[in-house]
Amino acid sequence: MLWQVAFDLTHAIELALALASPIVSVSIVVELSNALLARSATPAHVAALLAPLRSVLILMAFALLFEHMTSLLAAIAVHLPR
Repeated sequence: MLWQVAFDLTHAIELALALASPIVSVSIVVELSNALLARSATPAHVAALLAPLRSVLILMAFALLFEHMTSLLAAIAVHLPR
């Protein structure tokens, strides 16, 4: 029984990493590009523009990846024992 709990916990961690890793990687790329743009841009109003743009880009990435995430969850749910 303890082995089954450890096995289920391991699969839950793998699932969480599989679902979160695309969004985290997009977030890192957006943050790095935001930092490079803010550093290279001389006007101060560019930094004020980049904050909402960062949120919109992460939401767009989530919207694009949502179908793949739900299909992954559905495939896992089909294979779960009842």
